[in-house]
Amino acid sequence: DEPIIERAARALQEDIGLDPGEAVDAARAVLRAIREPSEGMMCNGGVQTYPDPFDDGMDCAEAVWQAMIDTALGEVE
Repeated sequence: DEPIIERAARALQEDIGLDPGEAVDAARAVLRAIREPSEGMMCNGGVQTYPDPFDDGMDCAEAVWQAMIDTALGEVE
């Protein structure tokens, strides 16, 4: 199972011709930029139906999305 960051970097290499190092940096930048889901993403993700199980002010879907992005970035295991 290839890490998503490597798949994203390869796509950037193939699609816009970045060299490998630049592609990894660009893929990380994109993932960091989308770490905060938009309101539309939250609505389409069914946030209204998921309570905040941790009572930390973050909707469950938002927490899941951010955890997934953090994992893609290699910042958690």
